[in-house]
Amino acid sequence: MAEMSIEGRRVSYFECGSGAPVVLLHAGAGSGKQWLKTARLLEARFQVIAPDLWGFGGTEKWSGEHELTHDDQALLVVGVIEHLCKEPVHIVGHSYGGATAVRVILQKRELVRTAVVISLILSPLLAHESEEYRIGEYFDMAKGFV
Repeated sequence: MAEMSIEGRRVSYFECGSGAPVVLLHAGAGSGKQWLKTARLLEARFQVIAPDLWGFGGTEKWSGEHELTHDDQALLVVGVIEHLCKEPVHIVGHSYGGATAVRVILQKRELVRTAVVISLILSPLLAHESEEYRIGEYFDMAKGFV
């Protein structure tokens, strides 16, 4: 795993291949290593980047003045993209990483070419009541699960 510094904190990431950049975001309780087999399948055609989010894998724990949010995780991902990529990325997020991917798009849409979210958790996306109308059907479904 390689390392970089974002906001003065250590961030670990896995990188391989060359071509259009693909950023892979792991599920909760995981790390960028979740994507090793997938990365090996993609590396012949893509620059594959799989960061460890705050508090996961080799990345430092969050030590901000407030509780960690997906917006904070998104700022980490934006930092990784801006540091390693010369063009907009394809972003793939699984579960917790999917919610972070959505927040990346909401913060810095110009950095993302395409997005795929797998088993997306919705609750962090509903942090702002005014956003509920955008995914009302899914919100109702999520309330049913809760």
